[in-house]
Amino acid sequence: MIGIAALYVFFSLDIAQWNTVQAARLQVAERQAVRDQIANLLSQFRERVAQFENLDQQITLIDHALPSSMNIPELLTTIETIATNNHVSLDQITFTAVSQLQQPAFTETSHPAAQQTKPFEIAISMTVSGGYSAIKDFMTMLESEVRLVDATALTVAPASDSSKPVQFSLHIDATTYYISQPTFTLP
Repeated sequence: MIGIAALYVFFSLDIAQWNTVQAARLQVAERQAVRDQIANLLSQFRERVAQFENLDQQITLIDHALPSSMNIPELLTTIETIATNNHVSLDQITFTAVSQLQQPAFTETSHPAAQQTKPFEIAISMTVSGGYSAIKDFMTMLESEVRLVDATALTVAPASDSSKPVQFSLHIDATTYYISQPTFTLP
């Protein structure tokens, strides 16, 4: 009987502590759930930040490929740099802005937003001279340039300067593009 009384006293004192421990375990579990939820939200936030950084890089690349202004000096500098790096001589270059009136019109069924974002054209006419491999490298670099440049006509002929061995003259008619600054309207 004394053993039963001792067990009763032992367990009666520990039941209060046991209840306290159980309450503490529930609080720990709740805090663990909150911590896990915060970690999940933080992970989602980091994913969103990475998406926006990637989007920002894509916007920058698109702006280089299809700029929002003519930016003829930058285009001229780019072409001169490509020519210099590939050891060709840039003999002549002209730029002509093609007005929208000269470009084909949209049909009546086209979307108004599409009319606003239609790119403007800049016609480029240039003549370069150099050796065969240098001209080939120049064309490869011009083709791989980020800014869109469509070669519409190429004419290759022997260079008029006969003092240099195996020189060629390449005349290129090309078109590049730009768009007007987009305007966004919030609802």
